[in-house]
Amino acid sequence: MKISKLVELKESIDKVVGRYISEIDEEMSQKEQDVGIISPPVDIYIDKNRQIAFMETPGMDVDSVSITHKDNELYFKASKIKPAPSGRRYIKMDRVHGEYARTFPLSAKGRQIENIDYSYRYGVVKITVQFSEV
Repeated sequence: MKISKLVELKESIDKVVGRYISEIDEEMSQKEQDVGIISPPVDIYIDKNRQIAFMETPGMDVDSVSITHKDNELYFKASKIKPAPSGRRYIKMDRVHGEYARTFPLSAKGRQIENIDYSYRYGVVKITVQFSEV
């Protein structure tokens, strides 16, 4: 077989694969828009009169944080910043966009909640719930 025939075959294969990747790219773009709730992993522990939770929330918009409580449950919600359009044609994108949301029980045990505070550092939210003395 001549080299020129191999080059032609390779070019044909590249065109077919290129069209296929373009179709996948369009499907992925649509899926990115359909992404919804992200449930971040959380570690929770009790320290005397405090309950402390750490959640992994990379790319979180700090100004969008909402923390509320009701019936001995804590509700956390925040937006994940969507990267600005770059004109790139992604083949694969594992990082999702949308809203972080998580609910977990509070260990109040008959005590009143005095304060709920949070901080954000290195992609991790730290929520501290201060309870009244027993």
